Amino acid sequence: MNRFAIPIKSGILICLVLTKSSTAAGDNDDLRTAIIQLKSVDATLRLRSVKYLSIANGNVQDAIPIIVDMVANDTDLSIRRSAARTLGRIGADSNHAVNALVDACGSADQETVTAAIAGLGRLGCQNNKAKKALILLAEGTSNQHPIVDALVRIEKASKSAEDVTVTLDKMEASNIKVKEWRKSAELNVELEDLITKNRPRK
Repeated sequence: MNRFAIPIKSGILICLVLTKSSTAAGDNDDLRTAIIQLKSVDATLRLRSVKYLSIANGNVQDAIPIIVDMVANDTDLSIRRSAARTLGRIGADSNHAVNALVDACGSADQETVTAAIAGLGRLGCQNNKAKKALILLAEGTSNQHPIVDALVRIEKASKSAEDVTVTLDKMEASNIKVKEWRKSAELNVELEDLITKNRPRK
């Protein structure tokens, strides 16, 4: 037997453990840095950080109150839009996130409204308050296309979405374009799900 076999194998194992630990530590450092930079006076850093947090691994809950404030008050419109999209990805357990997105739907900037509606669509898959907010919006707005996209996402992801289906059916009956938007949204959700399932795991 090779007397170096055990030390070599042990060394590889230790190396793997240390590498994994170092990677986890690095991710946590990046997360902390991104949360701190959300309050930077540099708009580029704020934008980069809010985008990073939408896809970051780890606990991002500490960032939610800051991002809620960014949606309402940031002076840069592109940051407000990105913050709305990020809340849609990370704010499912926060009613403050839902309220911020509902308020953003009243923005004078149409792109911010679209981003907020998309955020509510993602939250509505898990948060009933977000779902109800979208249904109310659907009944009182002429900006129906992004709402159709958001409601279809909820319809596809939720087990109990009869009220969403009813709302979409009503919209379809009153607007001939809704049927086309609905089909397109269904295909987009299916494609996104397929990409997510086939994405390599870290």
